[in-house]
Amino acid sequence: MAANISIDYITHTFRGQAAPTLKEIELNIAPGQKIALIGRSGCGKSTLLHMIAGLLMPSEGCVRIHGHQVAKPSAKWNMMFQKPSLYPWMNVRQNAELGLILAGARDPEKINRLLDLVGLGDKAEASVQSLSGGQQQRVALARSLATSPEVLLLDEPFSALDAFTRASLQDEVTRIAERENLTLVLVTHDIDEAVAMADRVLIMSANPGRIVGEMAVDLPYPRDRSAAAYTRTRHALMTRFESLVGGHETATDAPTESHQERESAKAA
Repeated sequence: MAANISIDYITHTFRGQAAPTLKEIELNIAPGQKIALIGRSGCGKSTLLHMIAGLLMPSEGCVRIHGHQVAKPSAKWNMMFQKPSLYPWMNVRQNAELGLILAGARDPEKINRLLDLVGLGDKAEASVQSLSGGQQQRVALARSLATSPEVLLLDEPFSALDAFTRASLQDEVTRIAERENLTLVLVTHDIDEAVAMADRVLIMSANPGRIVGEMAVDLPYPRDRSAAAYTRTRHALMTRFESLVGGHETATDAPTESHQERESAKAA
């Protein structure tokens, strides 16, 4: 069952810093909704995602999922990172079922179904080192889905992939989120990715990180990137971003790790 997420007045200041990284973040995400957080590097969007995942506790405020305060990670809210972080000595099946093994709930039939779902049914026994980057992220996706999560959190997991593979996985993940009834929260620098995957795009500014605007994306899935409506929506989002944040954000902006994001990873 997809989860409701409530972010209740989060403010966060990292140790050793005078100014907060995040300030007064208030947000409600309905069950099954697909949310994209966009903003420049250092605005705190990955920090906020880590808080939703239970990897980092805020200085003030809290995150609630299904009305319960998030105090630690859970298999019910899984995160995919920029790197798939697979174990090279395990094959595809073993990597995909790792979460179930750790939970003492092996389910070979479920893993077979998930590998078919992500297009790797014929690669179950293959070494993960023999896979392309896109295929490795599909293994990571299957692993994330194996524990039947209610929330899927995406921290720019497609940023290192080529444009064609990236677009394919964007469509695949949104399709799976619809089919499996998941709430999805995506962090991205990529305006196109936000339009391709989200029902609702939230714009964050920096110093301190705040949600300064949002825009609904009312387009059917899978999103047709060549359609006039898609182009209009992308332009509208770019214009709104520039009016609220300033400058020019493009799909080719390389993600960089801010001081806050490094500290967040250490705390996790």
